[in-house]
Amino acid sequence: MTPATLDINDRPIRTVISKLNEEFLQEYLRGKHGHHSKVHPAIKDGVVAHINAIPRVDSHYLRAQTTWKFIEGGKSLADLHRDYQNECTEKNVPFANLTMYSRIFNNHFNISFFTPKKDQCDLCSSYNNAREEEKEAIQEKI
Repeated sequence: MTPATLDINDRPIRTVISKLNEEFLQEYLRGKHGHHSKVHPAIKDGVVAHINAIPRVDSHYLRAQTTWKFIEGGKSLADLHRDYQNECTEKNVPFANLTMYSRIFNNHFNISFFTPKKDQCDLCSSYNNAREEEKEAIQEKI
């Protein structure tokens, strides 16, 4: 049986020997090329300003227990980015891509799109699940 059969060679040993520098191994260099693209701070500030301009709503039922704010309406993150992109295009200003927009949205803000299951009182959730006739009856009770 030859070493090629088991795919054994001396390459790992030769690599370690070549990276020895006065009895210490050379630093691990993967991902350290230093050519990372930088986003201009004005673009980041524009994204933050756009997200701050979005109207928010407090949690309906758990106001005392949570610091999360919620965005009302049927918008998604892609819709918000599209609105931001249209604003920047009208103003003739450079804009961030969807990845940067979502990174800033998710990491720097305490807001969300969905409403948690416990976020509404029983009356509100029954109103949302009711048919039109039942909705009118519920409105008359209020």
